[in-house]
Amino acid sequence: MNKATLRLTCIIALSILAAFLVPLAARARWASPRAVEAPVRSAAWGFWQQVSLNPYTKGMDFSPALATQGSRVYAMWSRQVDPGGDQDYDPHYNFSIYDGDMWGPLDRNIQPTVPTSKTVNVDMALDSTGAPHFVWAENTVTPSYTLYYSSTHISAIQEIAHANEALIPVIAVGNQVHVAWLQGKYDIMYSGKDIAGGAWDPASTVRHSTKSVQDPNIAVDGNTVHVVWSEGVAPDDTDIMYTNNSDWSGARRTVYQGSVYVNGIGYRPDIAARGSNVYVVWCAYKTPGEQHVRFGQSTNGGSSWSTSQSISGGALAANDNSPKYLRPGIAVDTNGKLHVAFNGSTAGVNGKEHIFYVSRKQGGAWRTRQNVTSLGLDYNNTTPAIATSSEYVHLIWARQNAPPEPTSRYDLFYSRASIVEQEGPFLPIIFKSF
Repeated sequence: MNKATLRLTCIIALSILAAFLVPLAARARWASPRAVEAPVRSAAWGFWQQVSLNPYTKGMDFSPALATQGSRVYAMWSRQVDPGGDQDYDPHYNFSIYDGDMWGPLDRNIQPTVPTSKTVNVDMALDSTGAPHFVWAENTVTPSYTLYYSSTHISAIQEIAHANEALIPVIAVGNQVHVAWLQGKYDIMYSGKDIAGGAWDPASTVRHSTKSVQDPNIAVDGNTVHVVWSEGVAPDDTDIMYTNNSDWSGARRTVYQGSVYVNGIGYRPDIAARGSNVYVVWCAYKTPGEQHVRFGQSTNGGSSWSTSQSISGGALAANDNSPKYLRPGIAVDTNGKLHVAFNGSTAGVNGKEHIFYVSRKQGGAWRTRQNVTSLGLDYNNTTPAIATSSEYVHLIWARQNAPPEPTSRYDLFYSRASIVEQEGPFLPIIFKSF
C-alpha cells in the first residue's frame, strides 16, 4: 500500500470515528454538570494556621483581636489558665513578623500575676513602629470590673478605669493611644494618652443616654477619633450611632435607624476610616429569626451617612429561610478597598457556624460572599477579626476543636488572602446541570 492510499484510509477511518464520538460527547456534556464562567475573581485564602494552644476544657473566651503594621501581625485573646474550672482567664497574644507566616510556637500571657480573675473583653492595636498596645477588662469582683492597659513602651500594667460595669474596651492608635469603653448601661467613655508613656487623660463622656448603650467600637485616622455604638430607642428598636472627637458631647449621627424596620435591632457595630471616608458594619434583624450584616458609609467625615445596605447575602440552601450572619468586622486597605468578615449559620452549612468574607473596591459593588471555613463543615467557626497589610487580608477566628480533643474547647486559627490576587478576571468552577 503506497503512502497516498494509506493517508486516504486513515482519513476515512478518523471521519467515521468522529461521526460517532462527537454526538456522544455532546450528549454527555449537556447531560452532566459543567463549568460556568463567572466574571469576578475570588480571594484565594491560604492554609489555616493554629495560633493558640489552649490546654483546658473551654480553651478561650470568644471575640479575639487582630492588628497589623508593616509585616507584623498580632493576635490577642482571653485564654483559660485554670485547669479546675472556667473562672480564671488571662489575656494572651501571639505574633508573626513575616506577614502571617511563622507564628510563634507559644502564646504569651500579658497578665499572669492576678489570680482567680477572668478576662472578659480584649482589644489591641499596633503603632507606627509595630509596637503592640493591649487593653482588656478584668472581672475583679470589687469593683466588678477593671480596665487594664499594657504596651512594650511601658514597664508596668496600667489601670484605665476602676469602677462597676466598666466593660468592652476598644483601642486605636494614631498620634496617640485612644481607648473607649462601656460604663454601666448608659455611658460610653473615652480616654487617651501619649504613645511613649505617661498617665491617662481624665475620662470623657462620649455618650450618656437614658436608654441602654452597648457595643462601642473605635477607629482613628490622623487626629480624628471615630466612635460607633448601638443604642436602644424603644423596647424592640436599637439604632447604630456615631460621633467623633471634634465634640464628644455635641452632635451625634444616626447610622442606622432601627425603628424604620420591623424588628429593627442593630447591634455589634465595627468601624474603619480613611481620610474623610468612614465605614461601619453591624448586625441587624430582618425577622425575629433572621439576621444580616449591613453596611453604611460617610464620605464627609461622619457628618452624614448613606442609606445602609445588606451585604451578607441570602441563605445557602433553598430550604433555609432563617440565616443568621453575626459579628462583622471591617478593614480598609491603602487602596481604599473594603474587607468584611462575619460568622454565620444556615441550613446550607449543616447548621454550624462558619466564617464568611466579602469585599468591595472603592466606588465598586460588593463581591459575592465566600465561605472561608468551608473545609470544616462539622465544627463551629466563630467571632472573626480582620485586618489588612500592604499585600494581604488577615483573618483570625475561634474554631471548635476536632476529636480526639474535647469539642467544648476552642482555639484561635488564622488565614490570609493576597489583596493583589483578588483583582482581574477569574473563571471559578461552578457546577450546573442542564
